[in-house]
Amino acid sequence: MADFKPALAKTLTQEGGWADLDGGTYRGIVRKTHPDWGGWSIIDRYIRKIGRNLRWNEVIKDVHLDAMVASFYRVNFWGEIRGDEIKCQRVAENLFDWTVTSWNDATKALQKIVNTTPDGVFGPKTLKAVNDAGCTISDEFRNARIKFYKELNGKYSSSWIERAEKF
Repeated sequence: MADFKPALAKTLTQEGGWADLDGGTYRGIVRKTHPDWGGWSIIDRYIRKIGRNLRWNEVIKDVHLDAMVASFYRVNFWGEIRGDEIKCQRVAENLFDWTVTSWNDATKALQKIVNTTPDGVFGPKTLKAVNDAGCTISDEFRNARIKFYKELNGKYSSSWIERAEKF
C-alpha cells in the first residue's frame, strides 16, 4: 500500500514555504481558506519573535509546525483519496499532489482512466478499479494531469505543468 511520508515529502518540495498570498500561505496552506488551522499561531509567534515578516519560500524549523502541516495534508487530502489503500505508490503520489492543486478534478480524471463514474468522489468502486489497474496507469494519469493544466491556461499553469512532470 502507498506510504504517506514520501508522498508528503514530494508534495512539500513543490509547495515550498511562506508566500505572501491570500492573507498568507504556508507550505500550501492558505490562511484565508483555513483560518482555524493551528499552525497559524506558531507562525505568528515566530514572526513576532524574529521581528520581521517571513521571506518568500521561507520555512520555519519547528517540529510541532511540521507535524501540524503533515496532519493537515493527511486529513484534508491523503485521507480523502484513501491514499493508504492505494497499491501503487506512483499513482497515489500523483493523485495526492494533483488533489492539493485542483481538488476533485484529479479524482475525476483518474475515474475516467479506470472507467468508473467521474463524480470526483474517491469511493470503494474507484479504489478497486485503481488497484486493479495498478501502476500501469501511472503515465496516462500524469499525462491527463499535464493536459488538464495546459487547458487551464491560467496564472499558475506553467508551474503546475512543471510540477506534474515530476510525477
